Amino acid sequence: GDAFRMQREVALSVADAIHLELQGEEKVSAEAVGIVPPDEADDYFRARHLWGQRKRESVERAIELYRGILDRDPAFALAWSGLADAYATMSSWFWLPADEAIPLAKAAVERALQLDPELAEAHVTKATILAEYDRDREQALEHWDRAIDLKPGYSSARSWYSDHLAYVQRFDEALEQARIAKEQDPLSPAAAQAVGTVLYYARRFDEAIEELDSASRQFPDFPFSRMYQGLAHLGRGDHERAIEILEELRGRRPDMADVTAVLSVAYGRTGDEERSRELLDEILALPEDRWGKAFLPVAPYAELGMYAEAMEALEQSYQERDWRLSFLAVEPIMEPLFAEPDFPELLRRLGLPEHPPADTR
Repeated sequence: GDAFRMQREVALSVADAIHLELQGEEKVSAEAVGIVPPDEADDYFRARHLWGQRKRESVERAIELYRGILDRDPAFALAWSGLADAYATMSSWFWLPADEAIPLAKAAVERALQLDPELAEAHVTKATILAEYDRDREQALEHWDRAIDLKPGYSSARSWYSDHLAYVQRFDEALEQARIAKEQDPLSPAAAQAVGTVLYYARRFDEAIEELDSASRQFPDFPFSRMYQGLAHLGRGDHERAIEILEELRGRRPDMADVTAVLSVAYGRTGDEERSRELLDEILALPEDRWGKAFLPVAPYAELGMYAEAMEALEQSYQERDWRLSFLAVEPIMEPLFAEPDFPELLRRLGLPEHPPADTR
């Protein structure tokens, strides 16, 4: 519609502006080197806070603040890195298509690294883009290692690094990074969740449930710990408890279509195929222009034995560069797809292991 076309024009004009700025050779000030200029501190930290809320209107406002800061001080490396994070979030939350948001994020993070090659925050953002958009996981892991070398106390870097180590089934290293992140930032809901998520991917479901129960009690408004708590119960075979947790979460967060997808799987596991299909139909009825829709029915399709449909949806998600494909090789509810002839080839294209992890229960 007109609103989307306007959004696209704004995005492309910002991309052009960043591209032009990258052609310049602005003098690097002392403030560029990971330091927040006093005159910009209020707007910078307000932008970081808004970005951290992970709400569309908040992230869009953060982008406005970063752009204002950079108009005044184009040599402020941390603001370029923050702008990159904001655009990457616009993609990962499906508020902008990846092929629009990620070029904006790339341009901004490259400017940050041009100004300050030792800016840990920028190395983390670059690593995430390399892994989730460019699918260059080896180079991505090098940037995470570099970020942690530069800033060992940066807990968010360790949380995200732990996820991506888990995605390639390096679970012991992933757990080490997740535990350090949790110790470094005990007030971070994402860090609290990270250990439980890695344990879940490693099929250590009892330990995952214990961690995720604790995280959900500490941060009751953070939905992802609760979702993975339901998934861990599903992995353990406690289907009724999984449904109880996920229905409660769905009641609070009806906007989280991923929860609807997991619920469809959970009902399928109990033998309630009718309810499983109802929830699948609800997903399929979402607007066609909703970015990220293609991936949502994959797990329900697999649970219902609709493997051709699952593979078709995965291929569409691959073309859309949906970041959620990163966890295909470790997500337990996707395991039925390993029997499909084309699935290992898709994993190979994604730079992921071609076999499921061993069940360590």
